[in-house]
Amino acid sequence: MNTQKHKYFEFSESTNAPYGALINADNADRAIEIYKEDVTSDDVGNISCIELSSSKAWEKLIKSEFYYHSIGIEDDIDCFDREGVLMIDCDLAG
Repeated sequence: MNTQKHKYFEFSESTNAPYGALINADNADRAIEIYKEDVTSDDVGNISCIELSSSKAWEKLIKSEFYYHSIGIEDDIDCFDREGVLMIDCDLAG
């Protein structure tokens, strides 16, 4: 895993997010931008996110029943290292 490229951010009800999500981005502002573009088209005002360690984000991702696991671990790692939405999960918001 190349965890130096990006940081991992979780969105949930506690961060005023209408939908739970796990996003890989350079910083919190970029993560919020990605969230608004790719997760919800709702007008979300006072939204924030919580930064997770790469190991915590990886654990959440691979343990999620909603995550599609590819054929090989290399593809999962590649996805984990790319900027963008890693997971949208309404259960994260609870």
